[in-house]
Amino acid sequence: MKKTALAIGIIAVLGIGYVGATWYTGNVIENKINDKIKEITQVANIKQDKYNVAITYNDYHKSVFSTKLHLTITISPKDTSNSDVKPIKVFDDNLTVHHGPFPLPALSNGVFSPQMAWLEYQMNEQTSPELWKLAGNQPFLTGYLGISYQNYFLTKIKSKGFTLDESAIEKYTKLYQNIYTTYFNSDFDFADQLDPILKDIKGKFSISDTEVYFGTDRDFSTFSLKSHLPKISYQQDDQNYAFLKELDMAIDFDSEKTDFDFKINLDNFVNTNVNTNVPSQYLIKLEIDKLYSQGSFNFDKSNMNLDFGFDKFELVPNPDKPNETKPAIKLNKLDWKQKNLLNSKGKNDGSLIAKVDLLKYGNQNLGSGVIDLAYENIPKEQITYDPAKLLQKLYDLNQNKPERIIFTLNKLNWHNAQGDININGLLDFIPNEKDSSMRSSIDNIYALKIKVAAPFNVLAQTMAQTQSLQKLLDNDVAPQELRQMKETIKSWAMMFFGGSPLINFSEGNVEGIFSEVDFSKDSDEVKVNGKSLKKEDLFGEKATRGGSNDIKVNME
Repeated sequence: MKKTALAIGIIAVLGIGYVGATWYTGNVIENKINDKIKEITQVANIKQDKYNVAITYNDYHKSVFSTKLHLTITISPKDTSNSDVKPIKVFDDNLTVHHGPFPLPALSNGVFSPQMAWLEYQMNEQTSPELWKLAGNQPFLTGYLGISYQNYFLTKIKSKGFTLDESAIEKYTKLYQNIYTTYFNSDFDFADQLDPILKDIKGKFSISDTEVYFGTDRDFSTFSLKSHLPKISYQQDDQNYAFLKELDMAIDFDSEKTDFDFKINLDNFVNTNVNTNVPSQYLIKLEIDKLYSQGSFNFDKSNMNLDFGFDKFELVPNPDKPNETKPAIKLNKLDWKQKNLLNSKGKNDGSLIAKVDLLKYGNQNLGSGVIDLAYENIPKEQITYDPAKLLQKLYDLNQNKPERIIFTLNKLNWHNAQGDININGLLDFIPNEKDSSMRSSIDNIYALKIKVAAPFNVLAQTMAQTQSLQKLLDNDVAPQELRQMKETIKSWAMMFFGGSPLINFSEGNVEGIFSEVDFSKDSDEVKVNGKSLKKEDLFGEKATRGGSNDIKVNME
């Protein structure tokens, strides 16, 4: 009996304590709500410069476990010449705020960390009769907002799926056009851009239930975003349609550390247009299967780690008339891995590894390939995607403090029906873009290693497959075509490289372009194709002409 009484007493104390904590939290919310709304409004206006945000509330009623209020959020353009423009209400509805520390709705949504306030929301019919009807006479939007005691905001928004026919698509598009041009003071001419497209809309647009999760601190210096879209589609008929299936996205950002992480997965995307009246450049069939992309970036240090790929990518221009346009392109199993890391010297080290299992151009299987390269000591301030500017940028930064830069090509391989092309190499140098003389270039190179093996048969296979549109529409290459292309490539090779000590035109019984060079700044000799040469012989006139190679070329 005493144990039972003790248990009841403990439960009573805990219950009273929880009710007291909840009541206290409700008082805190009431006392701070004005400051919180003012703070959120200020941040919303500072973080963008397009429109003014205003947040107000009324009908505030507090009870022990929750508080009810009516919240209104309006926006208006910051810069507009139209004085008659009135603020638009983006939210105008009743809310229920559940008091912490452990609101039951938060626990039911799998959130077990203490929450000061938990807002539940369901859009009602009065707020937007059109959206209520569009969602099948139920709330179009539902969601929650959790506010922790550390002022961290956690939000989930779920929208109901819906389907629109062509008349509804035009109606809602025009509505968005008016809102965008009026309230965002946009110069974009929607009428010119949308009217030709709207005239050709004869099908249905559908989107499934969609969920978005968003978490951030009070000044948005860190945030986390997740979304899930099961399906979105537009279908005009059996030949003109587009759909996207199972799209998941996740983003995390920390402005103080300048860290940005993301992850994207897409199960399938298809778009095909054949019989529409849109411009011919939009008449395509595009299909992507199992696309993935994930990575991390640090904008301050230029650090990057990227992993991207897909199982299938197929692009068919003008699929209704494949013989009268550009050939189709198909890639299978692409994998792209790229890294960049700021090293202890304040320079960038990085790598790229990419491979594809199949490249098909037209009906010709061109083969598969791999590239594996790395670099060291690239100045972070000089990272550029413009090759024409790279040497100048490297030179500018190395004027006061020369730094050796190393590029390493670990592997470059292309494989087709006739065999493999393989290339690897290393370049260790200090760039000197201002003095491009041969002597200066040699003096700035600390090491140079190159190995090339490109059999004529492999080169001829690719050249024969891609020599014309008609050939791309074939399935294979005739033996006679391959022989003729091989002889043509031989003649080109002799014309450009004949007599050079850098090139051999055979290796064993295999004819092709073969070269192996091993150069070091500390040595007066260079190893070339198994032989030792003086530097002046390698980089002088004999490097391009002046020797002889025993090869017979059939010019027929």
